[in-house]
Amino acid sequence: MAESRMRRLGRTALLVSELGFGASNVAVAREGEKALPRAFALGIDFVETGRVYRGSEYMIGGALSRLRDRGGVRRQRKSHFV
Repeated sequence: MAESRMRRLGRTALLVSELGFGASNVAVAREGEKALPRAFALGIDFVETGRVYRGSEYMIGGALSRLRDRGGVRRQRKSHFV
């Protein structure tokens, strides 16, 4: 994976890549299914989407599932209980 410059997300403690993946057009373009894995390979780890993008969440979820199944993405669970 390529190194990407990181930046704090707003006032949170989260660090995300300076460049993000805007998902506004990926739901209607089959290229989106190839673009998201490529973005991750380039070090982008911030995906911006929304309900008004009409289905981009489904495309992103499908792409992430396929990447996970191939070992390209892993899930990390943290407990937030105190």
